[in-house]
Amino acid sequence: MEDIRTASARQSFAGRSGVGLIETVIAIGVVTILVIVVAGFSNTQRLQRHSQYLTLARQLLIEEVEALRSASFADLGNRTATSFIEVGYNSGNWSIQDPVNPRSSPYVYAAGSATGSANPSRQIVPVGRIGDATMELYFRARNESQASWRTGMYIRYHDTQNYYLISVSAAQITMVRVVEGVQTQLWTKAKAFSKDVWYSMRVTATGGAFTISINGSYETGAPINDNTFDQGLYALAALDGVTADFDDVFVSNITSNFWSFPAVTETVDQVASGWQRFSRSLTPSILID
Repeated sequence: MEDIRTASARQSFAGRSGVGLIETVIAIGVVTILVIVVAGFSNTQRLQRHSQYLTLARQLLIEEVEALRSASFADLGNRTATSFIEVGYNSGNWSIQDPVNPRSSPYVYAAGSATGSANPSRQIVPVGRIGDATMELYFRARNESQASWRTGMYIRYHDTQNYYLISVSAAQITMVRVVEGVQTQLWTKAKAFSKDVWYSMRVTATGGAFTISINGSYETGAPINDNTFDQGLYALAALDGVTADFDDVFVSNITSNFWSFPAVTETVDQVASGWQRFSRSLTPSILID
């Protein structure tokens, strides 16, 4: 009787629905394959990111070496505790955003809150070093910007100690020249600007003559004249507590370049496509992440 009951119990257990050994093995195999696929995808992304950063670092190194070769001996000896001579670095927090009321749908290029004049947010426009040029952009200071906000553009930018800056604030437009860290105001004009309103700014540099237009109207009257810098980089600028949006950026030199930051090429919360530039803010830890 015992053997009959045991056999019956075994037969009853075998007939129950459940997970058998084969199903368990198959499930483990599937999970293992998924883990391998995910790990492979993650490693591929990591390798692509490392390759991208190494390429950017190599480009910056070449630029720094070339700048060093072309710098005069006097320039090499008259600076302390400054950035590299004749090299433009990006600074601040820049990213593609999808805000309310963009200038051209759907995205804008945004600068996070800039901390002050001594630590501006700066994004180099990817056109290289050029001389005579026209740069136009649309900008707006968001409502959360501080009362002291300023935004605009750098032109003929060499490094943190040498450049022209055209900026607007709530009450005026200003153009300054900075040479070896010493700032000189070249021109200013009283003009009111409101937060959360789009404005266009157009600056034309021809030789040592500069004109500035806001919303299509010339503001300078006669050109501003200064022959200190005849070429350099061009960049977006955000200073003194501004949170700024930029859109429809246009630079014309020998060729014309235009960026409206469309969805087909851009990703929210990332640097604009083609605008990434290696700098000291991208630390070695990123390369081994």
